[in-house]
Amino acid sequence: NKRDKETEAAVIKRIRDQLEEYPELSFTFSRPTLFSLKTPVEVEIYTYDLDSLHSTAGLVAARLRRIAGLTDVRTSTELGNPEVHVLFDRERLARLGLEESQIANILRNKIRGDVASRYREEDKQIEILVRAGESDRSTIQDIKDLVINMGNAVPTNPRMSVADRIAARNSSQGGRPLRREEQDVRDEDLAAPARSSGPVAGVVPIRLGSVADVVVARGPSEVRRIRSQRAAVVSANLSGRDLTSVSEEIRGELQNLRKEIPEHTTIGLGGQNEELEASYKSLLLALALAVFLVYLVMASEFESLIHPFIIMFTVPLGLIGVVFSLFLTGTAFNVMVFLGVIILAGIVVNNAIVLIDYANQLRQEGLSKREALVKAGEVRLRPILMTTLTTVLGLIPMALGWGEGAEVRAPMAITVMGGLSFCTLLTLVFIPVVYEIVDRKVFAGDATPQPSTVKFSAPAVGEHELDPRSG
Repeated sequence: NKRDKETEAAVIKRIRDQLEEYPELSFTFSRPTLFSLKTPVEVEIYTYDLDSLHSTAGLVAARLRRIAGLTDVRTSTELGNPEVHVLFDRERLARLGLEESQIANILRNKIRGDVASRYREEDKQIEILVRAGESDRSTIQDIKDLVINMGNAVPTNPRMSVADRIAARNSSQGGRPLRREEQDVRDEDLAAPARSSGPVAGVVPIRLGSVADVVVARGPSEVRRIRSQRAAVVSANLSGRDLTSVSEEIRGELQNLRKEIPEHTTIGLGGQNEELEASYKSLLLALALAVFLVYLVMASEFESLIHPFIIMFTVPLGLIGVVFSLFLTGTAFNVMVFLGVIILAGIVVNNAIVLIDYANQLRQEGLSKREALVKAGEVRLRPILMTTLTTVLGLIPMALGWGEGAEVRAPMAITVMGGLSFCTLLTLVFIPVVYEIVDRKVFAGDATPQPSTVKFSAPAVGEHELDPRSG
């Protein structure tokens, strides 16, 4: 099947092209990675003002959409489901002697219900809720008509007409004329029909709509808090670009955007980029530890500190090959590349170990330093090339991205292949030169052992050899 050989980027592009034919759909692509569950790019915005948070997130999202290689740009402040917002008029509440918290509790009890008791059935407890009937809270107008006062209004007779209620209200004020806005509010309250869930008889009902505006709006889909501070996150995926170059471009855009956002708003780049920077510190420590352990092992085997030091020169040679291979293949430096470098630190020394060890053996047999190096290079060339070739050929399928999830492992294979190949070629030339320069001491005390001497004893004067033919 041809689709089985498609890369991850090709599959995402094909699905995105198909879904874009339906503009009413909202979609995003996400995938778990080897070291993180975060999206590649996450811009974190911190502020205590929700309106500033929403507006700044929109500005950041607009800037990210302009950057090539970023897809599926989303903000955590996107509008969610429709909500009913109750906006209180504090002046009216103050004139009527009501408080916001008091009304909020009444609304909560009437709409969501208040636990009056609990019904126990065997080992289960069922809460009994007391709330307004369905017909009293099914529409926005029903919400506006809910009675929110519980006995602090003007007492009247339920059978009184509206005009009599107003007259009773005016007389209860001690003859003080009411202000125009106050009279409008209370006339409206008195003329409002009382709901079944209203206060007791003899109390003028006050509707919610007379002291608050009830509107339908779309609130934020979520309100995040990061480190105990209100925050918004603008996330995006990568397509066709590496994280390092995109992060640098994002930092430039955010730096230009700081002039347009409020002073109390803070913006930072997070996501996998933040985790990548944190992981580099631990990986550097791991690389240094790997090099140190390799040196200790070789020092114990060679029983020398000079020869392992010479062999360790292959590590920087391998790093040169890594840079060269990444440049040729267009591979970005990431965590997998760093892991490949750590692996390479333990592999590239093998060829130099084979070469130096055989040269030391030849010197023990009596050859000079230079003769031993030349002969070691000739004899060990074939084993070195065979070892390198088998390793490189074994990594080719991984480097080509064959198999599921190979895109994640391919940078590590490219790193090991490039570093090992380049280091092998330089090892045969560079390491003998370093050996000649550094190792000034004669192995085992002398470079060339003295020729062995044979003692002969001369016959004493007057002595004669016996002739076997003589009798």
